[in-house]
Order: sequence, then C-alpha cells, then structure tokens
Amino acid sequence: VAGETFDLIVSNPPFVITPDSVRGTAGLPPVEREILVYERIARRLTYINNGDVRDHNIVGPVLLSAGVCEGYNALLMLALRRVGLPCIKVYGVGKSGGGHCWSVVWLEGEPVHCDVTWDKPSRGAVRFAYLNRSDCQIARDHGDFRRPGIPVCRSERWNYDTLALSG
Repeated sequence: VAGETFDLIVSNPPFVITPDSVRGTAGLPPVEREILVYERIARRLTYINNGDVRDHNIVGPVLLSAGVCEGYNALLMLALRRVGLPCIKVYGVGKSGGGHCWSVVWLEGEPVHCDVTWDKPSRGAVRFAYLNRSDCQIARDHGDFRRPGIPVCRSERWNYDTLALSG
C-alpha cells in the first residue's frame, strides 16, 4: 500500500509482515529488545542449504522459515534495526574452515558479535553461547573476521551469561 511502512513480526513460522512494530519490544531496554528478537529467530529457523539463493538472503527465513547463516543474519539484522539497534554483517570462517557470517551489534555504543545461526536451541532452550561476544570470545571458533570496517569488539559486559548473573 503506497505510503504505508511494513515491519517484520518475528512470530510463528512463516514469519509475518504487518504494519505493527516488532511485537513485545516497545519500552524494553536495548539489550532486552535484542535478546527477545534473537531468541525468536534462533527458535523458529531451521538451518537448510537447498543450494538456492533464497537460503542466503531474507527470503528463505521469511517465507520458508529456513536458510543458512546469511539468511539467518539478514532476518536478524532487519529485526534488530527495526527495534533501533545498529548492526552490520561480518564475513569470516567457522570452526570447520568454511565460509560463515554473523553480525556485530552495538549496545550503548559498544560493538559485540552475535551469531544466531550457531545458537539453535538445545533441549528446548536457546543457549545464547554466541550472543554479545568479544573478539577474543568469538575467535575461539570463528576466524578471519578482522578486516577494515569491522569494529574491534572488546566488551564482555553484554554477554548473556554475565547479564543472567547480574540480573
């Protein structure tokens, strides 16, 4: 519809595009908005590589609830930007040596790594093992990401485990 903007609601698959805001994030602090969006995406997407371009962009996650790391991160970045969190895509390699991508998100001006693809639920719970990691933490199994335009991520104060302990 001309003149209307449509936002993504991360809900039950397939994801729905509606004129509403990302549901449940209004009034939450930035890190809580991030956690809510991140968890919804981690829970509802399935990692599938059909060898189709849709796996690598937002189309697969939105229409098929599936994709690869690029698709996961396209949806994550759209949702995070919608709730007011700046973010960028990062390309590097995973622990197997193959190409991989994830995001850097800024929380209160501090950049942190987020890899929603590798945080699939285990026994029903999202692990949050790759949410808000520093360069040192993410480098344990992610590599070749230190490039021009990618900020140095030093902060560990936004790590999910640190937040859970202090909350």
